[in-house]
Amino acid sequence: MEGDGKRNYLNGRPPPPSIGNKLTIILPMEITNYLDHLVLDIRAKTRRKIRRAEIIRAIIHGVIQSGIDLTGYANEEQISKVIQESITRPPIRKSIKDIMRDKMQAIYDDLVHENPDQEPEAWEYIKNQGAEGIVKRLK
Repeated sequence: MEGDGKRNYLNGRPPPPSIGNKLTIILPMEITNYLDHLVLDIRAKTRRKIRRAEIIRAIIHGVIQSGIDLTGYANEEQISKVIQESITRPPIRKSIKDIMRDKMQAIYDDLVHENPDQEPEAWEYIKNQGAEGIVKRLK
């Protein structure tokens, strides 16, 4: 393979960085310690070797793929905070329980709107219908 510019790397590792894409950063000791512990935990759970650089690249890829717009933040603390908030933000999707509660409320509102004098009976109607009756009414 010599002479064609390609090298055979073991363990599926990517080729070494070229001058154009090599980046040297200095990390605080707490981050280095966190990465070292994470590497050991991953090895213990998966029995696979992983390097700190792979974890860092994966985190960066995750941020890129998430579509988070970081252009409005001027320092490391702000960027870290917005990434953390986007990771810990509750999911946008509602649970089935929340959806059913919202649908039941909508049915109740419709029933009360149609018959304002029968408000207590509206809740009884909804409770007696059960999930199947509510689903039928939604269709």
